[in-house]
Amino acid sequence: MSQLTEAQRRAYVRKGGVSCLHCNSDQIEGGSFSADTGIVTQGIHCLECGHRWTDVYELVAVKED
Repeated sequence: MSQLTEAQRRAYVRKGGVSCLHCNSDQIEGGSFSADTGIVTQGIHCLECGHRWTDVYELVAVKED
């Protein structure tokens, strides 16, 4: 598969990561999370086309209970 453009990456993040980066299917599934010093990663794969990628989450705020 071809490399994603920066515009495609930004669009995926802006939409909240709810559809496949390549086929636009909403049939995506995430694996377990891995955390390290304010960064969390999660493997994602598309159940329609089989493409796999990694979502990266970053700590942006904290809220007290």
